[in-house]
Amino acid sequence: MRVFLLKLIVVSSHKLAYLGAQLVIIASITAQLASAQIAGTQGITAVFSTGQNELAAYDASLKQLRFFSVLGGAAQETSKIAVPGQVMGVLAVGDSYVIATGMGRGDLTPPIRVHTVTKSILKNSTAQLQLVYERVTERPQITQLRQCGNSVVIGFFESKYNTIIGDLAPSAAGAGGLWSFTQRAALRMGDSFDCVDGKLLVGRSYGDSQGQDGDLLLIDGNTRTLLPSYRGVRGVESIGDSRESMLIIGDGWHPNYGEMAQGRISLLRRINKDSRFALEIIDLDSKNFNFTKFRQLTLASGKGVAALGSSQVVVYRNILGKPEKEVVYTQIGTTHMLDFAVAATGPSGSILAVADEGLRLVVVDKT
Repeated sequence: MRVFLLKLIVVSSHKLAYLGAQLVIIASITAQLASAQIAGTQGITAVFSTGQNELAAYDASLKQLRFFSVLGGAAQETSKIAVPGQVMGVLAVGDSYVIATGMGRGDLTPPIRVHTVTKSILKNSTAQLQLVYERVTERPQITQLRQCGNSVVIGFFESKYNTIIGDLAPSAAGAGGLWSFTQRAALRMGDSFDCVDGKLLVGRSYGDSQGQDGDLLLIDGNTRTLLPSYRGVRGVESIGDSRESMLIIGDGWHPNYGEMAQGRISLLRRINKDSRFALEIIDLDSKNFNFTKFRQLTLASGKGVAALGSSQVVVYRNILGKPEKEVVYTQIGTTHMLDFAVAATGPSGSILAVADEGLRLVVVDKT
């Protein structure tokens, strides 16, 4: 097994951003990696957090899901397994991994599949995935695989524009090891989601008809509540706790992303603890035309949020006060979309894993 280290160079700058009717000073610290990609990982195109100091990475060249331990800014590969189709979601659930695969570059017509593999068996070089769910759709693309409480929730395209979101669960004995699927929502272009207070939070990049702006919906059974947002919503994340529900979203999307789309990050907080939410803009970014993923971090200054833009990974400190912004990675590759996951986070800082024509590590606030 090989261990790889990284170095980091930090350059500081500041900028002003006019957000709505409020002038906000955002401290922007741009960080660029001095090291190259981790050797032997040039085929990695997607990364997934599987626990503290653990990481799964999809290698499109090898058609493998590769697992790494990450400690102190070093990555060590621990195991790997062959996968059918592009890996679009990985969860660590109990003593197993749940792995979702679907369409990708060079593989446009596979069914949607969900597999499991026991962690202990994965150490065996002959380990194979166990298929627990399969579905043939017109567009076999998975939007997300998430864990909401004790539930495994999957979203996917049923057709070119229509998406379905629902729960996966092991079936009763005698079902041949297959899992059941219980639909929570079917709606047009619901391509990002999370769960909040037991309800489904769905961001839509487009509305119900062609040319209509997308929106943000809170879905509770058959009840759908429209939450405040601007234009299309491409990424959503619940960042609250048991005391207060808070949501962070990437809105401002428009199909003419070259001229009209806005790389907005907005925060929603409950009004007087009732069912309504108030919207406030955290950032209006000129370098990214959308934000599609958010993850919480522990930083030296407290809690933070990492955001995936169209060409950068950005960290926001003091998200609930006067936000400070740090661009921790800028894309250099051109053949695949940028991706990131949280490899480790704690009192001494956080480590992000970035997929950009290979696996790279970014240390944030290491003390």
